[in-house]
Amino acid sequence: MGLPANGRARAEVLPDRPEGISIVGDHGTMEPGGLATDLVERPPMVGREKELATLVGHLDGAKEARGSLVLLSGEAGIGKTRLLEEVQAIARERGFLVLTGHAMYESLTPYMPFFEALKSGGLEHLFSEEAPRVEGAYLVTHSGLLVREVVREHTDLDANLFASMLATVSGFVEDSLVMMKRSGDGGTLDRLSHGGFTILVEHGKSADLAVVLTGRENEFLIEDMREAVSGAEKAYGNLLAAWDGDDEMVTGVEELLDPLVKSGKYDGTSYGTKDSKARRNLLFENVALGLARHASNEPILACLEDLQWADPSTLALLHHVARSARDVGLVLLGTFRPEDLAAVGGTHPLVAAMERLNRDELPRTIELARLSTEDTATLARQTLGMGGIPEVERRVYGETEGNPLFVIQLARLLVEEGILRKEDGQWRLVGELLETGIPRRVRRLASQERSATPLRGGSAGSRASNAMSSSARPSSGRNSTWKSSQPP
Repeated sequence: MGLPANGRARAEVLPDRPEGISIVGDHGTMEPGGLATDLVERPPMVGREKELATLVGHLDGAKEARGSLVLLSGEAGIGKTRLLEEVQAIARERGFLVLTGHAMYESLTPYMPFFEALKSGGLEHLFSEEAPRVEGAYLVTHSGLLVREVVREHTDLDANLFASMLATVSGFVEDSLVMMKRSGDGGTLDRLSHGGFTILVEHGKSADLAVVLTGRENEFLIEDMREAVSGAEKAYGNLLAAWDGDDEMVTGVEELLDPLVKSGKYDGTSYGTKDSKARRNLLFENVALGLARHASNEPILACLEDLQWADPSTLALLHHVARSARDVGLVLLGTFRPEDLAAVGGTHPLVAAMERLNRDELPRTIELARLSTEDTATLARQTLGMGGIPEVERRVYGETEGNPLFVIQLARLLVEEGILRKEDGQWRLVGELLETGIPRRVRRLASQERSATPLRGGSAGSRASNAMSSSARPSSGRNSTWKSSQPP
């Protein structure tokens, strides 16, 4: 199924499946009796090899600092979440930080999918609007010599305490790489909490910059610290590497530290709080900078599901982050249901957002189609855990039209109702297959399975899944009767 004409993104050309990618499922123990417990609990993914290969290609690009935005489109039950799970497993094996978030039906919480995704990776502080207050900045050589310090005039910082920390065990900075617990903020940054203060250390080639602050650091402070260290390296690098304490050799180096303390930029005041647009711009830039910084040291796969329910603020943030992800190891992967994009009285927010994304040539869209006759038969056999029955496989395809969720549920229903029975290690058709049309119970089971997806949470997600079940069923409107007869 495609998008409306005014919201279609460019479809991805799907390559052949690369070597080294395997798709596995969880097989249950087969016991005599033909019960539902005999079935494979989680059959292998079927018919999505090319789509998976395309997504793995985007992971490969992220490893080379080529970020991307991929949108996965498909009706309810088509297998979007399952495909995400497969690519997430591959990403973790390849050293990616995997973030996951979900939009919820009728949710009024802005940015919820992004906040949930960042929280899943311990990055929720990127949403913090708390302004940091820098109490002091200290440039220290790798041998532990204090080159310069710039301290706020009115501060609660105990200078003697911090000086003693710098001198402890041949220098605080020198030992920080071993002693400090890494925060995961990047390969050149260390973070330590001490009392009511936070100490950040940005490591350079010849010297390190330590900043003491109250509140939570933001990405703007970290960027300014990196610029200060870079400036010191360019102007004094060789001198700092062999510095013996001669102040005249590093005259003027304090000018690189002054903006961190004296500019008013980091005095604990949130200047954008009264202006909603300014506050939003600061938030967007902080999230984008934070993700880019993390992705420069550890590639990231950020998955946002059910974007058809995302609020406009989330979609705007997605656009902003996608623009900054082009040259870093960040893959943004979103999913949506095209059948939900018909907005009453106007353009659906996601359609409008995709038009803007397309103008910037950002998204790549993969459209998941229903399974072929052959793949439907394969999935039915995988669900049953052994060879199937051609007559049943044909009927399953006719009833489900290749919707994977319905295929699995229908195969299970045939066993539960005694139409299929396992005898001597083989399935036998012992019931009678009559009229076509997917049974009402299968639709109900499919709806329950979608609403029970982890992290969807709450009654809103359940109501949405139930409401969508009718739009996801095959187009056949005929009723069905599946009769079973017990053998004598």
